[in-house]
Amino acid sequence: MLTQELVKELFDYVDGKLIRIKVSHKNLNMFLGKEAGHVSKFGYRLIKINGKTYRAHRLVFLYHKGYMPEEVDHINGSKSDNRIENLRSANRQENQWNRKTGSNNTSGIKGIAWSTR
Repeated sequence: MLTQELVKELFDYVDGKLIRIKVSHKNLNMFLGKEAGHVSKFGYRLIKINGKTYRAHRLVFLYHKGYMPEEVDHINGSKSDNRIENLRSANRQENQWNRKTGSNNTSGIKGIAWSTR
């Protein structure tokens, strides 16, 4: 199970970024001191630990708060802003409500759609 201690052992937190300070394999030494992970096609930074991939904002939350909630919400809606001040614990409904209105939304109101019948 992933713990706060392990995340703090592997990374330093600097301005919303997790900087790799320890590696599990000698071939990864070139990544020491650099921001961990890569950005996915969906815009989230992904970091692999012990063969499992995590979203960076979830690791930042665990690093600071000591637990991993059901969902971690970006308060300002920016997937790349992983500062702890911009992250909050949320359930699925709260996280979805914070989403931007979709480009195909014709009513202009979240959760309201015109019936096509």
